[in-house]
Amino acid sequence: MSRITKIVESNQNIFDFALTHYGSPDAAIKVIEYNSFINGYNDIIVAGSELIIETNDIIDQDLVSFFELNNVKKVSLPSQAGAQFNKTEFINTEFFV
Repeated sequence: MSRITKIVESNQNIFDFALTHYGSPDAAIKVIEYNSFINGYNDIIVAGSELIIETNDIIDQDLVSFFELNNVKKVSLPSQAGAQFNKTEFINTEFFV
């Protein structure tokens, strides 16, 4: 296991954080698992907080690397209930802040 800490950006929710640091919003459950003070998906995570991530659980390293190389600090996911995350469509749009 290799756990590291990452800083929460302003207006970042748990799904944004999971996408940025794990490469998928599906990893939100991992964010909750490794950070016991987060009680659920709807918890507000305070900007500047340090969250633990487990690097062995990264789902899409290419996407995480893309964010790091392009200095993307926050990703704002579209709010479409029940929508499937599509990496290709996502990269070709303007959701980066």
